[in-house]
Amino acid sequence: MSDSILIDDELFAEMKILFLAGNRDTIANIIKATEQGQMTDAHRLVHTLKSSAMLIGKTQLGNISHIAEGMLKSGTKLPQELLSTLEAELTKVLDELQIQQTI
Repeated sequence: MSDSILIDDELFAEMKILFLAGNRDTIANIIKATEQGQMTDAHRLVHTLKSSAMLIGKTQLGNISHIAEGMLKSGTKLPQELLSTLEAELTKVLDELQIQQTI
């Protein structure tokens, strides 16, 4: 028996569509929340991004989000370099998903 959870292709495709639709403004919302001192909101956004990225198999994005999540949980503002890396990886994932939608 495999340790992985098997889901059907239709459900997985729907999860990717929801990820694409739900994360277009995520980085802007994280930045806004941290600038306004709303660390709990920023943490929630990053936690959700991490979880949903891992669900669709985007482990690099999930790993970067995990680092950001830990910093925010401790009340640390995210350094610009980490925000830039997070944004670049999310953009890469969103672009990949958008291309998959057109195929």
